[in-house]
Amino acid sequence: MDIMWRFRRLDPGRIGGALRLLLDTREVGRVTIVRCKGRIVAGSESESLRAHVAWLLRDRRSIVLHLGDVGFIDSSGLGTMVRTLTSTRQARGDLKLCDVPEHVRKVLEMSHLTKLFDTHESEEKAVAAFYLPGARAETPVPTSRSVLCLDRNATCSPTCANSCAAPDTTSTPPATCATL
Repeated sequence: MDIMWRFRRLDPGRIGGALRLLLDTREVGRVTIVRCKGRIVAGSESESLRAHVAWLLRDRRSIVLHLGDVGFIDSSGLGTMVRTLTSTRQARGDLKLCDVPEHVRKVLEMSHLTKLFDTHESEEKAVAAFYLPGARAETPVPTSRSVLCLDRNATCSPTCANSCAAPDTTSTPPATCATL
């Protein structure tokens, strides 16, 4: 009975119990910092990290994962981090790690992933790395439809849907011809 009492007093995240992953997001300039607290493991924890970063990628491209409060990471968590990095780079952005605990750093080293991730000692250094010359620039994310504007003196294409295809010498064609 005494042994069970001792185990109940231990942190449930350290003995395999449920310690969900909490994600706290904030902006520093054009950089988004995601502070991870808990475990990055198979299941809802990995899925929540993947989904959160995918949601951020709708309109952000510079992301820092702050891992200082991550108590444990398994192979599924590593896979999620690699997929998250890949998704970010496919969106023409970049993802950096900061404040990586020693136990997570060892897992990254054993998995030969230290060369894949740009890792920094602190949030400040990770954020500053996005502003260095040669860093991946944040690509603007389109938020609405594009509009093609033509010079008022130009003639429209015969296939234009805005009824400006037939040039009229008495009036000028509209400045906005087509919505893309």
